[in-house]
Amino acid sequence: MGIEDYEFTILERAERGDLPQFILDDSIAPRAIFTELIDAGLLGGSVATDGNNQPEQIALPRITQPGRIRLAELIEERAQRRLPARVHRASLRIGRFLVGAAVVATAIIAFFAWLRPKSPAPPLIPAVAAPSPTSAATTPPPTTPIPKATPVVSIPIPSTHLPLVTSPAATAKP
Repeated sequence: MGIEDYEFTILERAERGDLPQFILDDSIAPRAIFTELIDAGLLGGSVATDGNNQPEQIALPRITQPGRIRLAELIEERAQRRLPARVHRASLRIGRFLVGAAVVATAIIAFFAWLRPKSPAPPLIPAVAAPSPTSAATTPPPTTPIPKATPVVSIPIPSTHLPLVTSPAATAKP
């Protein structure tokens, strides 16, 4: 815990009247922090020190009016720090919701695309009627047109070591 956290805890407990009458150890907060709060006027009470001027016990700690004002400031600071954290958490929730909605929408679209009636796929090999024994001699077998060859065109690559090569089809004029 930082000093500000101890300060908040002590002032809050003093506001509620939850501090013991005598503080003999550091179970709530270090006694040096109680001493600083009493010296600053935020707490009232008595400090008994040992021979080394270290606080040994704190008697009758109570909150003062400046202590109440400081407690209100600490509460406001904590609220201001929590606001960006709340906004960040809310944006994470919204982002997770949007990703989830996109996944669900994609699944629904895929489901309905799967349900849609499918048209039969065209056959890979065209169907040929079996020749009848009488027409086999008179009908020539069906032929498929042979696709024309695509001319190969070489792209000239400028180089000092290689000759420029082009195909005859690229240089022929139609």
